[in-house]
Amino acid sequence: MKKILTIILASVISVSSCAAFASCSDNKSEKKENAQNTTVEETVNKEEEDKATKDEAEDSEVDLMMLHGVSSEPTNDFTGSWQIVDGEGSQYKSFVYMFDGTTKSVLMTGSVGQIAVYSVADETDDSGNTQTYFTSQMMFGINGKYTFEFSEDKQKVVLTNTEDKKTTTLQRLATYEYIPIPEESPKIDNKLLGAWKSSDGGMLYFNNSGIMYEVIPNINFYFATYNADGKNATWEYSYKESKPETNKTEYSVDGNTLTFENVKYEKISASELV
Repeated sequence: MKKILTIILASVISVSSCAAFASCSDNKSEKKENAQNTTVEETVNKEEEDKATKDEAEDSEVDLMMLHGVSSEPTNDFTGSWQIVDGEGSQYKSFVYMFDGTTKSVLMTGSVGQIAVYSVADETDDSGNTQTYFTSQMMFGINGKYTFEFSEDKQKVVLTNTEDKKTTTLQRLATYEYIPIPEESPKIDNKLLGAWKSSDGGMLYFNNSGIMYEVIPNINFYFATYNADGKNATWEYSYKESKPETNKTEYSVDGNTLTFENVKYEKISASELV
């Protein structure tokens, strides 16, 4: 009987040991699996956070030259920047006339621009004759409907006004810089960076190099250098051949709302500026 009890006891101990061993193995496997799951989850979370940070950074930046730049698919030879060099409007030689190659145009003076539209289109008269006309309604210099003739190299064009027959000669500019050079070490407030829009459609943009851009769509805009210390902002822009215009205001940023010159703006994607 004693021998039988010993065998039974040994069997029980053996079974218990196996159960305990199995339990330990299960626990180890479970812990390993949990650790792996945690690692995968942390990796996924980090990747999502990195993507969100990258998207946010890209969403707050814009190529300044694209705001009023040339179309990637221009449709006419007026594409580029021009100055009046002779004829009607010669008093505006300091102005620059920019045409994007489709329908958008800008009259630039210094870092300030007046937004306009233009067209290059064919018209057929009652006799069946077709004529191509250039039409532009700018504030100064080029305002009317014109016939035109380009030089062979497309670097000059003579406009003839259809009403008074007066001519205006434009010279193409090889390059034209209208965005001011920022200060070497401007004061930058990270909360201010990016694009903002007011309820009336006006937009502001601040980049991290010290350039500010303000635009009233379809009317006008300017580029300026700026400094912002978290409470006060100063910015400066200029008209051609004039002293810079200096401005200063208090501002505040509360989440996605900016109060600037007593006007409230909401944060928007920088892509909305283009």
